[in-house]
Amino acid sequence: MKSPQLLISGLGLILADQFSKQVASGYFSVTYNPGISFGIWGNVNILVVMAVLGLVAIDAIKRGLSIFDILIISGGLSNVIDRLFRGSIIDWITVFGLWFNLADIAIAIGVLGILYNVWTKRV
Repeated sequence: MKSPQLLISGLGLILADQFSKQVASGYFSVTYNPGISFGIWGNVNILVVMAVLGLVAIDAIKRGLSIFDILIISGGLSNVIDRLFRGSIIDWITVFGLWFNLADIAIAIGVLGILYNVWTKRV
């Protein structure tokens, strides 16, 4: 994919995640997560999250953006939006006691995709 398509995909992911959280808040049980993905590292500082996202973005731009980079960056930005405007992240999907949202799924897929590419020497 070319960069404009990747950026549009990333924006679409952010919008879908934010929309799903709004809808879920009215129809499903939700939890408010002060940590990061899957509730780990409770009460993590927003500046730390933004610094890590910045480092990931800089590295991705240097290497050339991939869909996996966009999944990680967009998922992270969507959760940062929650933290900035709501004070915590809305998680509304639960499986085996873990609470998460679409952004967390995108981050996990992005990380797995990059790890797969590294292990198979495709990066």
